[in-house]
Amino acid sequence: MTKESSLCSCIYCKEIKSVKGIFTHVDRTHLKVSKYSTGYNGKYEILAARHQDKIVKYLTTSNRCIQCNIGIEYSKRHNKFCSTSCSAIYNNARKDYLTFTTGPKATVKELIKKQCKFCTLVFETHKATKVFCCTSCSINFKNAPLRARRTEWKNYRADCQFRFSIKNYPDEFEFVLIENHGWYKASNRGNNLTGISRDHMISCRYGFENNIPFEHIRHPANCKLMVHNMNISKHKRCSITYEELLKRINEWDSKYHQDYRGEV
Repeated sequence: MTKESSLCSCIYCKEIKSVKGIFTHVDRTHLKVSKYSTGYNGKYEILAARHQDKIVKYLTTSNRCIQCNIGIEYSKRHNKFCSTSCSAIYNNARKDYLTFTTGPKATVKELIKKQCKFCTLVFETHKATKVFCCTSCSINFKNAPLRARRTEWKNYRADCQFRFSIKNYPDEFEFVLIENHGWYKASNRGNNLTGISRDHMISCRYGFENNIPFEHIRHPANCKLMVHNMNISKHKRCSITYEELLKRINEWDSKYHQDYRGEV
């Protein structure tokens, strides 16, 4: 027997082993059995088929992420979340940031009145180091030199970009579109030109030309998932009226306890 003919490949990990050692390797590494086989008897193909049947059966009734409701893959079937991101979003939303425990007793931190460093709005916060009333003001303050060089339209369009995660709203968006098409990616960043992107139902250009506050344009209630090619061809046309958007915003804010800034 030649050296080449005395080697074979593992049906699980494709690792090359000797004919004499392949059975022990499969038993120890993949089957986790305490008694090891002394020869080939066809059991590995049977066990592999059973394993595949388990996967197929799981996929028909797979566990779903309790945050975004997306199916959890078989290798993570015992998890409650599909990713660490969903876990963080779910758990952080349920933390009580007003209470801080120092030893056996809990203390409540008082609210502090501060003035925003950017818009000068007076706001209340529990953090003594906080200097901005919102994320938007923080970004605008840091980008002030850049904004000074840009046109009014470019600044408005930048302000209108969505700044929320759709995973926070599993009942509001058609996640099946993402499962079927994936997210849009440019040719130099993944090359999925038929993917899904987020569309402004009231377009940024229409909002700019009609002096609509950018907080309304970037609000989650103005967002819709759409195939990117259709989104681009839509250009500045709107799929709803501004009156309809205001109604959607009021209903959305009432449901999710937000304000018109549309931030999460």
